[in-house]
Amino acid sequence: MKICLVRPATITTADAAGEDSAPPFGCAYLAGSVRHVGHEVSIVDALGLGLDRYSSVPELPTGLRHGLEDDETIALIPGDVQIIGVTCMFSLEWTFTRDLIISIRKRFPDATIVVGGEHITALPAYCMKDCPAIDFCVAGEGEQTLVDLVTTLDKGLPVFNVPGIFYRQGGKIVASQARKRIRELDTIPRPAWDLAPIRNY
Repeated sequence: MKICLVRPATITTADAAGEDSAPPFGCAYLAGSVRHVGHEVSIVDALGLGLDRYSSVPELPTGLRHGLEDDETIALIPGDVQIIGVTCMFSLEWTFTRDLIISIRKRFPDATIVVGGEHITALPAYCMKDCPAIDFCVAGEGEQTLVDLVTTLDKGLPVFNVPGIFYRQGGKIVASQARKRIRELDTIPRPAWDLAPIRNY
């Protein structure tokens, strides 16, 4: 399957400018994992591609948007993508990430949208209610969960057998069995840094 992982622009303040400039570790590890099992994957790192770009945030008087604008981010998503993964690490960024996801859905009405990250893990059901554009939430560590979900969707199998996800069924938001944490860290494939603008950092 063709997968694109999106790391949105971040929300920061003038006092903290630059402190958010960390490489997209989550996307790189997820990309490495799904590529390891044979899927085609790309990364759109809106922060890394716009490290020198800051803009004001009307909703937050002291806030700054760091990175590409949403329309620029969406324009970089391959047109033939089948699954789009979006990360949201901090609750402060949720409303901005939600708006990006809604815009992605308008541009890619047939794609499957999967979201993950610390904010999603903390409030998966809330995020799905707040953003109907989301198809799946990944709770907790996403490497094996995303691999299992993508493989299941590719084969057309029922998703309830994939541990660690929230999804919609019959108009309700349901959760699969919780996934155990990864103990054998050496089993995780290397991060796909070749797909990210790592030299920008």
